[in-house]
Amino acid sequence: GRVIAGSITMKQAEAIAKEKMKDLNAFDIKEATKIICGSARSMGIEVKEWSWKIIQKDIKKFLKMP
Repeated sequence: GRVIAGSITMKQAEAIAKEKMKDLNAFDIKEATKIICGSARSMGIEVKEWSWKIIQKDIKKFLKMP
């Protein structure tokens, strides 16, 4: 399994995303938060309240785009 070095909440991830927004390749805060959550997870930081349902919903919406 993975070693968890620490954890943050989704609200903290969103706050980080707001601070880093200009440095991220994202159109809105939701996309920026996803980038931050992915980076955190890759570094062994657990994101509380993270749900794959959020990602799946966005993927389905994206696939329906013309």
